[in-house]
Amino acid sequence: MLGIIIGTATIILVVAVGLGSKKSVDNQFSQMSVTTIYVMASSTGSPIPSKLGIKDVAVIKENCPSVAAVAPQISGKAAASAGVDTESVTVLGVTEDYQSLTNLKLSSGSFLTPESVTTKEKIAVLGADIADTLFGDAPGEIVGQMININKKKFIVGGVIERKGETLGSTNIDEGVFIPYTTAQSYVLGTTITPRLTVQAKDLPSVKPALSEITAALREAHKLRPDMADDFRAMDAGSKVGAAQETARTMSVLLIAIATIVLVVGGIGIMNVMLVSVRERTKEIGTRRALGARKKDVLRQFLFEAIGISVFGGLLGVGLGEVVIPLLKYLEIEAIRSMQGLLIAFAFSGIVGIFFGFYPATKAADSNPIEALRYE
Repeated sequence: MLGIIIGTATIILVVAVGLGSKKSVDNQFSQMSVTTIYVMASSTGSPIPSKLGIKDVAVIKENCPSVAAVAPQISGKAAASAGVDTESVTVLGVTEDYQSLTNLKLSSGSFLTPESVTTKEKIAVLGADIADTLFGDAPGEIVGQMININKKKFIVGGVIERKGETLGSTNIDEGVFIPYTTAQSYVLGTTITPRLTVQAKDLPSVKPALSEITAALREAHKLRPDMADDFRAMDAGSKVGAAQETARTMSVLLIAIATIVLVVGGIGIMNVMLVSVRERTKEIGTRRALGARKKDVLRQFLFEAIGISVFGGLLGVGLGEVVIPLLKYLEIEAIRSMQGLLIAFAFSGIVGIFFGFYPATKAADSNPIEALRYE
């Protein structure tokens, strides 16, 4: 039964982890609009350095009619403190449009304003985790207080609601958001290549916007027709699709492995039942001689095989249900589901029927006289 137990538990865990992965992907990208496009420096290893820069925000606004809004983002590490202890934080230089483009909600205070960007105001909006780290669990009292970022004083303008997931490569909860002009002048410098977040006017405008962005940036960067792009433009929809497809592929792969384990367990059941038939040959002959029909013997051995498989399946279901809560300690998202339980239990029953049928048939077809003489 060990193979059945392990296979059944594995299927339950695979389905649970698959559902957890899907939920994680959905949560991660729930803050994105399907009309969002990301433009970033190319990572293809081109010998020509990327020319993507803040100036490309204006290029896209002026030359891409399918685009509704665009916001730059530059990021880097900096030292931040609100008292004695200093923490290493991720500083993100953004504009006021970043909030609407990424659907950020604030638990207190307000986000950046156009004036804070143009005047290089030293104002910071904190992610929930950073707010807790710097000030403790009292976000309502944080707005208006001062923090130091790279030994420069900033006033806290707001605190973002806890997200609990990342936005692409950005962890919102652990970010400190300041005007990008301030970040360039006082914290990160002007050499960091930005990432641009673009929003198309509507869903049908996404593909035209991608084409317009590519054409506008190639012209602005003076790239010849034979030269590769020095940037990448990717819409959020394809990113979500790729992440979901990866999660589905992993689930299918793990289910295939669990099925192999079940098949191996089924072969084990078949071998055990064949040995049982051989050892109980005289019993079979005695039953047949006393009037048992072939279907009676077939039913007896088939039910024994199914019983072994189903009992192993029940133990496997119990094992899987016990392990699921333990996965959270390994930081693995897993969700219980009746679907996984039914699939696993059905598989164990099918394995018993399939691999028990041959030994049962062999027992039923035994010649009663030869069986009685068997030593």
